[in-house]
Amino acid sequence: GHVYQVNNRIFRTVTEFGAPAFDKVLETDFLQNLIENKDLVPFEIIQDPDILSQFPDAVYVLEHPRLKYVSFPYEWSFSQLKQAALLHLDIALKALEAGITLSDASTYNIQFIGSRPIFIDHLSFKPYVDREYWMGHRQFCEQFLNPLLLRSKLGVAHNAWFRGTQEGISNEDLSLLLPI
Repeated sequence: GHVYQVNNRIFRTVTEFGAPAFDKVLETDFLQNLIENKDLVPFEIIQDPDILSQFPDAVYVLEHPRLKYVSFPYEWSFSQLKQAALLHLDIALKALEAGITLSDASTYNIQFIGSRPIFIDHLSFKPYVDREYWMGHRQFCEQFLNPLLLRSKLGVAHNAWFRGTQEGISNEDLSLLLPI
């Protein structure tokens, strides 16, 4: 899928490739539960033909509220990064209970509304396959865990390093710095 801004409205399209997984996730009440808990940005599936015609390749078009402020992980404080990591793990565990998994673990899938983290990527969910390895594990380590370890164990702020790589701190780089 893709995200578009049209006339100050935010739309997320679901492509033919992503639609089967999205359908399976929609069949559960998982997304609605996350929204009710304020852990996921609410969305509406658009039915308006005028809007749908703007996205001819989309199977679904979702609209969600425009966030007042967008921040990036390299701007976050240690405590914000920690809150975001804990939200991500909490959502991942709830997803497994619902027979769903996260397809990735990007810090960019989380934003803050005030001081509260919220997940924003409705298409990061897919049905869980028994014994499937979590494809987002390395990304979680590099974008959440490693920056937190860098600060907590070495006293080095993650911000400049993260801003320089955009994808976090590699496991290889962190292993050279930590004497464990």
